[in-house]
Amino acid sequence: MIFKDSSKVVMDSTPKSAFSFMFQWMFGFIITLYYSILPLYQALKKYNSIKYTVSFSRAVSRLTGFICSLYLPKPFRYILCGGFAKIYGINMEEVEFPDFGHYETFTLFFTRRLKKGVRTVQ
Repeated sequence: MIFKDSSKVVMDSTPKSAFSFMFQWMFGFIITLYYSILPLYQALKKYNSIKYTVSFSRAVSRLTGFICSLYLPKPFRYILCGGFAKIYGINMEEVEFPDFGHYETFTLFFTRRLKKGVRTVQ
């Protein structure tokens, strides 16, 4: 509590006032949080089917990332990476390591480095 004593303000340091202050602060925080989240919740409730679509696509993306990071035996590297390069027309002469056997995972092939000076940025 705050008591006014002739021009100076004195704070009461009893635990009761500290508890009261914390209770008021937490109550205000909870009310503020509730009214700031409520409109967002109501807006998303209209589009309930979207969250299932997003969660499904996120799960598929994570599964794809996991599969692409798995170790590939050498014969499969030539089949998978070579087939991908042929389908999408990748010029392997521009790549730092043109041999498909160098890339242990599909992710390493997909994020391969180019030779210096092949493509310049202006």
